[in-house]
Amino acid sequence: MHTVPGTKVSLLTKTSTLDCWSWSLPAGPRVCAGFNLEPGSVCKSCYAHQGMYRFPVVENAQEVRLRWWRKKKPERAPVMMRAIASATKKNPYFRVFDSGDFSGVEDIEAWRWICLKMPEVKFWFSTRAWRDRSLGVFLDRLSLLPNVVVRYSALEIDDKRQWVEQMVGRGWVLTSSVSSDEEDACPKQISGSCTLGQCRACWDKNVPHITYHLHGHQVTWKKGK
Repeated sequence: MHTVPGTKVSLLTKTSTLDCWSWSLPAGPRVCAGFNLEPGSVCKSCYAHQGMYRFPVVENAQEVRLRWWRKKKPERAPVMMRAIASATKKNPYFRVFDSGDFSGVEDIEAWRWICLKMPEVKFWFSTRAWRDRSLGVFLDRLSLLPNVVVRYSALEIDDKRQWVEQMVGRGWVLTSSVSSDEEDACPKQISGSCTLGQCRACWDKNVPHITYHLHGHQVTWKKGK
């Protein structure tokens, strides 16, 4: 297991329902460029601020990863690439941000470099950073890599139709949304795992839109989170 240099904290995480390794940071305005707490927003019910994500050991690990990522810029790409290469030997699928998001241009460009150098790995990003228009061209560059899927995430719960219609003019943009209707959701919500039937739709550029089921309840965000 690869650890954050100088610590005993695991560099990567593994979400059992996805059956793949991932990169996990704290969720919230410090990290997520598209963070939004307007009425009805998905962020108000963020799954990454509920359940096991609230365990002190998990929160501490995310903070350690974030500090390393921001302070050790020269070393982070090669360290991350070695960890991902080891983790994806038998399973090429990797999720970036099971918690957290891009915080700016540097993040996007760092991950584009990693993805560019690892064509054998299939990367999936779900992001609301598109809200910052200055980041659009950089998200575009990342999205165009053949081994990368970037899904623009809807801001509000149950706005699938409006969201898809809004994005359809972009042509190549892949999207995702959150629904409160249990029948309008990805297979994982039914089977409990992406592996039943080997579903990998989230990583598939031929799947234009994914709908996820609403997790839990509204959360109270602490200042600075």
